[in-house]
Amino acid sequence: MKYYNGIDVARVIAAFLVVCVHTDPLMTYSTTGNYFLVSVLARLAVPFFFVVSGFFFGKKLHVDKPFVSDLQMLFSILKKLLMIYIAWMLIYLPLQFLVWVRSGESWTYWLSFLQKSIFEGSYYTLWYLTALIFATAFSYTLFKLLKPQTVLFVTLCLFIVGTLLQSYYDVWQVKDLFSSYYAIFLTTRNGVFFGSFFVSLGIFISKRKSTLSQRWNIGLFFISLLLLSIEAFQLQHLDFTKGSGMWLMLVPATYFLFKVLQNVHLRDGKFLRYLRPFSLLVYVSHGLFLIVFNRVFQINSVVYFFIVLFGTSLLSVGVIYWSTRFPLLKKLYGGFRKYNSRRYY
Repeated sequence: MKYYNGIDVARVIAAFLVVCVHTDPLMTYSTTGNYFLVSVLARLAVPFFFVVSGFFFGKKLHVDKPFVSDLQMLFSILKKLLMIYIAWMLIYLPLQFLVWVRSGESWTYWLSFLQKSIFEGSYYTLWYLTALIFATAFSYTLFKLLKPQTVLFVTLCLFIVGTLLQSYYDVWQVKDLFSSYYAIFLTTRNGVFFGSFFVSLGIFISKRKSTLSQRWNIGLFFISLLLLSIEAFQLQHLDFTKGSGMWLMLVPATYFLFKVLQNVHLRDGKFLRYLRPFSLLVYVSHGLFLIVFNRVFQINSVVYFFIVLFGTSLLSVGVIYWSTRFPLLKKLYGGFRKYNSRRYY
């Protein structure tokens, strides 16, 4: 068995970048530098997470067998993801209740909450889980029914449409055409328009051997990163009414980033098996600290970032540690793999 420890290390870095997106670390000192960090570098994190999930899902998926052949495996994965999502939705629920009380809104607030819980995530740091659930099920269906190349084409088209209706939304003059869609589904940053392509890309990579050398992968990644930067800064003047962060150049940049990391060889160690659950816990739990310490941002954005990161990391380590004594806590992250000192990558 191969342990892709280079990818696991990158997961932690990606989780820290997600924290950057929500804390704007450099805003106190440089709006341009902060925009590059938050809207370019950090935007690689979520697509990377999707590709990683698709890659390991693809290792178990038999694309050449009947539709029902892997349903048990699919349902097992979806159940685990759903349990993690529900657990964290309940943890964030008191905060939602507090927001509702302070807003003075009627009970219709909870109808909106239910809609968000399905299509966007009950709390804005949890949308990745709902998107991954939909993307995994959707990608499974496509790979069972279509050729892999066709799946990539279909999901790429969906990603392009989703990007044009999110980051590029303010470019268009016919916005009313999309009002009905947004009234129901709220966003295109979801499992269909965003997650499905990158999950499918991960599955595709798991079934194909690379023909490029590591030197080429590194070079093409930096070229893609340059083009991604140009794209993001060309649109910096927009209001981003529907949000930003979905860029077309994320496609090659994420692909070559993953190919580079796939070829990073690290010897296995006991602590490395905790990186995957640690990265997930940082991702889903940092929203708690965003609220608690939000006033610090007005004082210094860097201090705010490190306080949130420290608190989140401490909580994540604590959950992993205590889950060895209280197994119920593993529901918060899905458990971790067993360590075997004889196996290394």
